[in-house]
Amino acid sequence: MAVKSFKADMARRAILNWIKTGRFKPGDQMPSEPALAKELGMNHLTLRRALAELAKEGVIRKQRRVGNFISLAEDPQFAKSVGVLLPLWLRRIPSYNAADMVLHGVHQILDVRRYSVHALFYEEGRLWQDIGKTVIAKKMSGVLIEGSRRDDLRPLLNAGIQVVALAPDQVECATGVHWVDQDHVTPFREILERLIALGHRRIAVLFYQRMNWGAALRDTARFVLEESESAEATASIVELPNPVAEGDVYPVDLRTLEPLFSGENAPTAVVVPDEIATNAVFRFLQERHLRIPQDISLAAFQNYAPALNPLPLTSVDSMASRRMAVTVAATMLLDLLEGRPPAGKGITVESTVRWKTSIGPVADSHHHRLVAGHRNGT
Repeated sequence: MAVKSFKADMARRAILNWIKTGRFKPGDQMPSEPALAKELGMNHLTLRRALAELAKEGVIRKQRRVGNFISLAEDPQFAKSVGVLLPLWLRRIPSYNAADMVLHGVHQILDVRRYSVHALFYEEGRLWQDIGKTVIAKKMSGVLIEGSRRDDLRPLLNAGIQVVALAPDQVECATGVHWVDQDHVTPFREILERLIALGHRRIAVLFYQRMNWGAALRDTARFVLEESESAEATASIVELPNPVAEGDVYPVDLRTLEPLFSGENAPTAVVVPDEIATNAVFRFLQERHLRIPQDISLAAFQNYAPALNPLPLTSVDSMASRRMAVTVAATMLLDLLEGRPPAGKGITVESTVRWKTSIGPVADSHHHRLVAGHRNGT
């Protein structure tokens, strides 16, 4: 799908939804372009871009000097029902619309004329209680599921439903579910190796207490330090309580980080788990008069809101890898629904690092002693 304008894409999705909900049926003539543009609250040129994309996809057909008609392809009411099962916490992320990203990716792959896509939300650990029976009742042929920690997917598999897990845990992989994940380990390792190459020997690595791939990253940190040419390099693993929403704010508790900055052996680099922690740690360092990257380097191994970063941040390009993961997962589900063997049982999508100016060479030891003395009031 090549709609690049955000508003044009909104119009495209609105029209697709009208088709799915029966407002427009195959063969129907659509309202005039000026009437549609007024209803959607946009100018006619933006609407025309959306209609051109729908025509390219075969959803509508344009009849010159007459108007736009819904294609006479398969009637949406006979389309196969497909579910996108998402945890409720995805709707509470303030930094970006995580749920819409998944749904948008699925709609790019599944033809609206052949598949009716339903988004269902559940509290983690309550998948079956919240939406499991709905999935069965709607006779869904397949589901793409994210965030199913501590949930049993066997009832869906036993009902003959094709299941693809996005960002799975080890339990899901072991049950034979098809899955797609992002590569978190490789870019994390690259960040640590770059910091060591820049002379950093005391690196603080922050994790949330509940991260499904946190154990793999901890092992990676230990491995990188053991393999380092410098025997002096050490990493302080700091566990942070998982942020809990307070309205539209996700406060990060940094009390476990404070002891590391109490003396001369303070870290020269900090690696944080995501964009939420980035902002909290940035303020934490500012309060201690530490400049980035002159006095201390800062990087993140997950970053879904680069536009909200307080500085150009070295981090994993999480948005790009997530979009690709959703596309691959939706394609895998489509293959399963159409009886084709997917590319694999499990696929890990490559992630890359966006190198920015938040990391640099380690400051000289004299300057760090001065900074430490300033922090201690000496």
